This record gives sequence, C-alpha cells and structure tokens, in this order.
Amino acid sequence: MNAAEIEAERKFVAYTANHPHIERAYRTALDAIRGANHSPQVVIIAGPTGVGKTRLAKSLYRQLREDYETESVSSPEQIPVLFGNAVATLGASFSWKDFITRLLTRTNEPLTDKKLAIAGQQNLFADLPLARFKENSTTDALRIALENCLRERKVRTLIIDEAHHMLMVKNKSDRSTLEFQFEAIKSLALETQTTIVLIGTYRLLDIRDLSGQLIRRSEIIHFPRYDARIQNQRKQFSVVLKQFLAALPISHPFLVNRDLDHFYNKCCGEVGILKDWLVRALNRYYQSEKRPAFDHAFIDGYALANKALRTIATEALLGEEKLADISEDELRKLYMEGIPEIPDGTQNAKGKRPPPGRRKPNRDPVGASNA
Repeated sequence: MNAAEIEAERKFVAYTANHPHIERAYRTALDAIRGANHSPQVVIIAGPTGVGKTRLAKSLYRQLREDYETESVSSPEQIPVLFGNAVATLGASFSWKDFITRLLTRTNEPLTDKKLAIAGQQNLFADLPLARFKENSTTDALRIALENCLRERKVRTLIIDEAHHMLMVKNKSDRSTLEFQFEAIKSLALETQTTIVLIGTYRLLDIRDLSGQLIRRSEIIHFPRYDARIQNQRKQFSVVLKQFLAALPISHPFLVNRDLDHFYNKCCGEVGILKDWLVRALNRYYQSEKRPAFDHAFIDGYALANKALRTIATEALLGEEKLADISEDELRKLYMEGIPEIPDGTQNAKGKRPPPGRRKPNRDPVGASNA
C-alpha cells in the first residue's frame, strides 16, 4: 500500500453514513437523558449486533460533554459525563469488581487496587495487622468508592456500552441471580442521582421481564435494523447503501437498484455489518499484489458466512418479537381474571412437594424383592 492508498482507506474507515434509524435513536435517547436530570433513571438502548450501537454511544457521549462544557471549564474537577464498557470477563459471570475498577480508573481515582471496607470502630485496634480487617471480597468497598466518586465528581450521566455483558451469570435460568444484576444497576442510579445509559443487544430486554422496580424507572429505546419486509425501510436502506458505494475510493460495478438484495442479504439490513464488510474488502484489495476487479466475486470472500448471518438474523427477529407489545384487551383480561392457573402435569419447582394424592416421580423397583 502506498501513502495515497493508506489515506484513502483511513478516510473510508472514518466515513459515517447518515441514516434515519441512528438519527431517530440518537434524538430519542438524547431527549430521554436530558429529561432524566430531574428524576434519576435508567435509559436502555437495545438493538441487534452490528447495527451501530457503539457509534451511537460515542455520539451521545460527545453531545452530552458539549452540553456541560461551560460547567466543566469552570469546575475542572467535575466529570458530568462518564463513558465505560461492560467488558466480558474470562469467567462465567460478569465481574463487578473489574467493571468498577475500570470506571474508577477512567476518573483518575487514586489507589483503586487498595480499596478496603473497614468499619470505623476497628480504628480502636490500629496495632493489629491490616490484613485482619480485609473482607472476603473488595467489591463492596469498590462499590462505595464508585458511589462517592460519582457524587463528588457530579457525574450526571454514566454511559455503559456493551451493557448486555452485565447480565452474564453462571446459571442463566436463575431468576434471582439476574434480578441481583438489575437491582445493583437501579441502586447505583438512586444512590448517586446519576442517569445510567445501558447500550447493548436485545438481551437487555430481560430487564423488563424480570425487574418491575427497575423498568418503572427506565425507558427503553429501540435501535433496529432495516427490515426488508417494510417497503419504507427497504428504501431507507437503499439510501444508506448508495452513500457507502459512493464513498468507496476505488471504481466498482455496483449499482444500488440492481444489487440491493444481495447487499441486504449479506448484512441482514444492519449498517455496521455492511460497513465492516466493505472495510475488510477494501483493506484486502489494497494489500493484494495483483489488483483484481473490485466486484461481487472479490468482496463476497470477505463477507460473513451465511450460517453466521442466519444466527444474527435469528437473534434480531427474536429481539424484535420481544419488543412487540400486548393489546389493551390482554391487559384488561389479566386485571379481571388474574394469572392463569398452571395446568396439571407441569413439573413442580425443585424442592416443592406435589399436591396431595400425586406420587413423586420415583422409579418403581423391578424384579423380585431381595427381602
């Protein structure tokens, strides 16, 4: 690659296409965050993988920093907006200790690895080894340090990207464990008077199904893919595709009208996947010694496999189904008739006795008795 090609690739990587879905999600999220200043809450932005959620998160962060620019200049110790990632840990469950440590490090909090929760009365025994006062885990001490930091630094908004990683638990079917994750988020918002913005996949929608307390203080914003079944969205995707094809720094034979279906199929209607695909193809083209034609035969070698795209599309469709609301008639039926009874034959919860007259599912002895 020569200098001109390196610069051309850099410009295309930095290029962003304006499109209705991200603009709508951005404006809705910004209004929700600004409106939450008088009442701490959690703003949940959910969408499929590859739709552009990280770009949205960074755009919100930049705009909110501009909102508080004057305040930050007059009081440089304040951090009105804090941005962090919920990093997936190597273990089976999300690590709050790692997450909080990363946030404190972003605020330049000193001695993040030395935080201890020591009761005040233990000062009476200052001559004893400090190790005697260490708790089994420093997570509680770090949580208290984070709460104090958010209050003292006057953090108005905490943006957490990849927030679905916070719902990683060893036993995903354990409702109580997931509720603990949700309640920890809610408590952090209430204790610090900070608006928390969770940005992630449709996994975040489990909050609505498992935590009435948190969803009462939350607002869910959908950042969807472009749905080819909806004619208007199909047209919108074609406009986005036209912008990317026009921005490619090399000549190509692609036409929006002719090639729309193929491009849509290879990115599930998700702009982030489309952009990543074109960036990979462009990079490999510039690196190749013999420059082939930049056509479908070439770029399709750098698209995601169809099986991978099927997985992404299935997750998106299931997430969209989760967001589908129920009718008011269904709600009224619940109010008037209550929760339906569990039909007979349903397996009892672990540890519960069966109703009187129903045998436990034990295996009967087979063959003659040894007695």
